[in-house]
Amino acid sequence: MAAPRPLYGLGWWPMTVRDRVYVVEGEKCVDAARGLGLLAATSSGGSNAASKTDWSPLAGLDVVVLPDADDAGRKYADEVAAILHSLDPPATVRIVELDGLEPGGDVADLREACRDDDELQALRDRVKQLADDAEPLRTAAAPSSSPSVSPIEAWQSFPTSTLPPAAATLVEEAARAIGCDEAFVALPLLAVLGAAIGTTRRVEIKPGWRALPIVWPVTVAESGSQKSPAADVSLDYVRDREDRLHDEYLSELSAFEIEAEDYEKARSAWRHSKKADERPPDKPGSPLAAEC
Repeated sequence: MAAPRPLYGLGWWPMTVRDRVYVVEGEKCVDAARGLGLLAATSSGGSNAASKTDWSPLAGLDVVVLPDADDAGRKYADEVAAILHSLDPPATVRIVELDGLEPGGDVADLREACRDDDELQALRDRVKQLADDAEPLRTAAAPSSSPSVSPIEAWQSFPTSTLPPAAATLVEEAARAIGCDEAFVALPLLAVLGAAIGTTRRVEIKPGWRALPIVWPVTVAESGSQKSPAADVSLDYVRDREDRLHDEYLSELSAFEIEAEDYEKARSAWRHSKKADERPPDKPGSPLAAEC
């Protein structure tokens, strides 16, 4: 994968995360930390690829590095700390060496040693306490091989309050129930509302330029961040309405086919009739598929 590579584990985070993030060494340790209920990430490609990873999502966050209990682990922790301090804004970094580790051990070993939920809870509390007690590192020089990382723009919440009251309430309550960003609900809703208005209204941007209320929103986020459930809040209504109208159309089409057969028979009888003043039968109209 071309550098800078994405952080492993980032896709599992809530979009509005501002909690402490634990940086560990390797995918197995990320999974172990997640099993303890901790937000965790690591560089893609292992401990030798820290400088080839994009660490910018951690800019300005509270980060705790949990090194493996060996020289390579401590070297990795120092390198990560230097990179995190070089971000704009720099991350607050603590390096916490876990107690109870065998030489070469890591957080995954401690996780596997837990025999029940009580021990898992105790381990989680212990890790958090060690992180709370650790002093943030004061300074760290970024390694010369570290890629240049552009500062990310500050996140801004969706302006839900500008929506009509009913739409705003739907967005707020649905996002809270799903556990996602309000934009994930609002953007598909705008598309549905615009389609419902259709061509019946236009907005005059300036004299001679009138735009239809048709919008094409795009939601871009990591897999697993609840994009689909949020979109379904408004799209399910459209799908249900489409299904209902389609069923009605099929029913009308079946009735039309019967009427068409009767018409052909009546027309044939009329053509062979000797009554000159008899009117031809009325041809039935074909049903049209209704628009949603």
